[in-house]
Amino acid sequence: MQTIGEQIKTIRKNKKLTLTQVAGEKMSAAMVSLIENNKTKPTVETLQHIARTLNIDPQEIMGGMTREELASEIEQISEWTEDYELEGFLKAIDRMENLLPHLSNNYESARIYEKLAKILYFLERFHKDSYEELSIQNYFDYTKRAKEIYHNLQMKTYALEVVLFEANIEHSNGNFKKTLDILNESIESLKNETRSDMKSLYVKFLLFRIHAVSASGDFKQTFDLLDEAIEFSKKHVIMDVFYELHNTYALLLFNENQKKQANKHLETTEKLIDLTENTMYRINTMEIKIHFLEYFENQLEEALVLADELEEELKRADPVTKEVTEALHVHLSDARARCYTKLEQPQKALPLFQKIDENFHFMKERHPIDSSLDYLTPSYEALCYLQLGEFDKAQELAEKGVELQREFPHLQYYQFSKEVLKTVRERVSLK
Repeated sequence: MQTIGEQIKTIRKNKKLTLTQVAGEKMSAAMVSLIENNKTKPTVETLQHIARTLNIDPQEIMGGMTREELASEIEQISEWTEDYELEGFLKAIDRMENLLPHLSNNYESARIYEKLAKILYFLERFHKDSYEELSIQNYFDYTKRAKEIYHNLQMKTYALEVVLFEANIEHSNGNFKKTLDILNESIESLKNETRSDMKSLYVKFLLFRIHAVSASGDFKQTFDLLDEAIEFSKKHVIMDVFYELHNTYALLLFNENQKKQANKHLETTEKLIDLTENTMYRINTMEIKIHFLEYFENQLEEALVLADELEEELKRADPVTKEVTEALHVHLSDARARCYTKLEQPQKALPLFQKIDENFHFMKERHPIDSSLDYLTPSYEALCYLQLGEFDKAQELAEKGVELQREFPHLQYYQFSKEVLKTVRERVSLK
């Protein structure tokens, strides 16, 4: 490994600079020569001066790693983590922890800080035990450092992507007000940007704000924000999240019983699928339509047919990961169970219901609509047991369904669970 002096000499010669040019006005050429030949130990201020005249990052000659070396480390870390396996994440964290003392103020260092923050957060959510054994845990320390470097390098889009990640953390923890505070500050700073990448980022922030506002139950403001985001996307031809904007609009309109308007937005998403031939858009839309047909429109046979079609689509869809496929099969099983419940075929329905995660803190990490939808299961099961004449079991499950839904009084699903409990109690009183 080269000494500091040898590194300076190598860089100077590669840049074809003389000792005098490196010395500048603040030191002598003789002093530079002594440093290069390891005859004297330079101060930090001297090294910073030499780094400026060589036009390099000071860390490169102060015991840090070169940008090329850091880029190589990033590539290795990406390989370890691409499969989202715990072993790979732990290996990456161990490596990044060792890299921390060698990081500086360059782009590659910011990337490593950002990656470290995201992996730590992922481990906290999905591998809590492993996370708690780590010597470093506070991911916000590393998002802060990444943002500082990106800002100093005038890489605003990169800094704002980190802000989106921070907002996502708060949103996942159910801190919707804090989420909005983070988003609104950045939205204000993006309003007058003219670059297309900034406009695209602006729409992403708008979409995130829409999710946060709808999660708080303010649907009137949510619809206004959706209109604003869609109009902006059309005007500036920003298609990144156009599909998701219309999808979100449809779901919220169905919740408000505005079926005609909701279907118009679904038609827009289907046109987009035809244009893009995007597999995940198609699969996602089919899944949502199954729910709409079953829950909002009571077209049960049609929903079951579409569920079969989606299952076939999943067999053909190469880009879909194993984890996504498994999650979709779980949703399909629940969807079929709910259809059979309404068709009064409880023997078919009950084995298909999937176990829900009743851990409140975990469920808070999702959008309330997703959580409330999952929490419908006990109410449907209650209807099945009511059909089978098992009244005590039906009442127990109906009460559980209402209790789980109390967190979401602004959603239709809560009203559904209350109606199920009312129906069960009326039947029980007659037995």
